[in-house]
Amino acid sequence: MEVDKIKGFDYMLQLFEEWRDSHAELKNEPFSKLKAMKLLFLAAAPKKDGGDDLLG
Repeated sequence: MEVDKIKGFDYMLQLFEEWRDSHAELKNEPFSKLKAMKLLFLAAAPKKDGGDDLLG
């Protein structure tokens, strides 16, 4: 089954936003484009020993 990486990353951002909003000191603080790009890199970067990325 092929996963649409854009939809997968959008879903991950929604989960990060839910996590952020559950903490009073971070609530409603928007993710900058840079933070979003960093999260995408960490989620999609190739893993050690040729393992799959989280979006692959």
